[in-house]
Amino acid sequence: MSTTISDTNNMATTTDTTTDTTAAQVVVTNSSLETLIEQYFLLMSAFQWDKAKELVDKHRDQLRQQYRQQPQQQYSLLAALSQLALADRNYTHLQFLTQKGLFRKDIVKGLYELLKCEFERLEQRVYAIQSLATNEDNNSVSLMGSSYSSNSSTILSIASSLSSVLMTTSSSPSIETTTNKSSSDVLDRLIAHICGQLNDYVRARLLMIDIYEKIVVISGNKFCLFHECINSLNDIIKLNANCFHHPILMPIKISFNTECHIVLSLLMANQSIQDLIFIDSLFYLQQSQTKLQTWSQQTFNKELPSQRRNSTFKGWPPSPPPLYQWMSRLKSSLISKYSLYFFNTLSTQMSDNCPNDLKTVCSKQMVDYINKLIAFHGKTDAHMICLVYDITGDNCYTGFGYHSIYKAFKTPKGIDSFPVMFSYPSDIPKTLFPSIIMIINNKIKELNATDSVVSLYDSHLNYTYFLIRPDPRVTIITIFSMRKSEKDNYIISFLLDLCLQLKGYKAFASLKPGVK
Repeated sequence: MSTTISDTNNMATTTDTTTDTTAAQVVVTNSSLETLIEQYFLLMSAFQWDKAKELVDKHRDQLRQQYRQQPQQQYSLLAALSQLALADRNYTHLQFLTQKGLFRKDIVKGLYELLKCEFERLEQRVYAIQSLATNEDNNSVSLMGSSYSSNSSTILSIASSLSSVLMTTSSSPSIETTTNKSSSDVLDRLIAHICGQLNDYVRARLLMIDIYEKIVVISGNKFCLFHECINSLNDIIKLNANCFHHPILMPIKISFNTECHIVLSLLMANQSIQDLIFIDSLFYLQQSQTKLQTWSQQTFNKELPSQRRNSTFKGWPPSPPPLYQWMSRLKSSLISKYSLYFFNTLSTQMSDNCPNDLKTVCSKQMVDYINKLIAFHGKTDAHMICLVYDITGDNCYTGFGYHSIYKAFKTPKGIDSFPVMFSYPSDIPKTLFPSIIMIINNKIKELNATDSVVSLYDSHLNYTYFLIRPDPRVTIITIFSMRKSEKDNYIISFLLDLCLQLKGYKAFASLKPGVK
């Protein structure tokens, strides 16, 4: 009998050691999975989608080889993450804006919709399994209690029950099962929590796809007015302020927030320039520039630890994706437009000690509107080229520069309600200005309705006028002190191209792959 007890104790000791080892392995597995997911999202935020996909695919293959029956929650999560890397890559490469066939669906949006359903399914499945396990444990405890009460009448049954309880307590398989179950529950709860937050992330991506699609559509309108997109972007930022906030998801949350704020700043800058609000335009342009630099430093220009560069982060740094390149081009385009619309204001603020004048500064910009207009003037012998702003009904107008909010501003009236934004080679003569205002008022419907150039010959003054509107209140006027053909190809093509550039058609439409 003593030998049996000794053998039993030895077996218990051996089993306890095995249990501790198995539990440690489970803990390591949980920790390694959490580290894997964390590394995955770091790669995702750094535009390393192929690396991220390779990472989770490799770990998923290891699970398949190590276990005859794969842990379903882990395996399904890794499979979904692999597809998420593919979806995000296509998203930042703007594949959802490519030309689609008649019966062909949007692949990117379709993949995000499938991932949304998968993350919802995984979250609900894990919670359902945990709920079922909790109910089973409660039922087992209840049955043990009732069985103990019914058999308590005899000493033999009591002894049998105590012996059974002691054997169960000292049994190593039960401890191992409990330990594994506890660790598995922790891992399942983590997976469910991550899936729930990734569901919010995918939904946010789908909302941003709608924004970009609207931008492309609006860029083809007569005027590029993005009030609806601005309101929607503000709603998206507020809606997702407290979403996908888990520390593991923080890299993609920061990247997503930065993206939203850059697009919002660019659209706000475009609107402020259209409305001729000097300080707001400057603020939003500076904000977009700062956030673009921040995003660059957080992603493809981020310094990485040397010990990690030779492993996962080979091929660093990656080139900027098309989405980032489009934002950068749009920002440069808006700076060029800002320089023309506020040329007179900026010229007065140039320091005498500055080695370069404003024209030299503008020559280094994406579009050199100043020298472009000067060259056109010289080639066509135009009498004058000017841009005029119509403040009729504009309650926000406070002049071309900064105006203190604590000082009252008297809105100009009459002939002063059409301030000149730019003129070359000189200021508009006062004798000619009333004729220009009258022509603008007479042709206002035609100017606002079409993208074509409106021309008019004044036989009394022997002047030919060519007019076009890039923005709702801005009119470009080219004046010739002679009779000019209304179908002059060079004049018409130049003004049309200038109008398209100023309204932002090329800058906004280039969001669509293949459009330059």
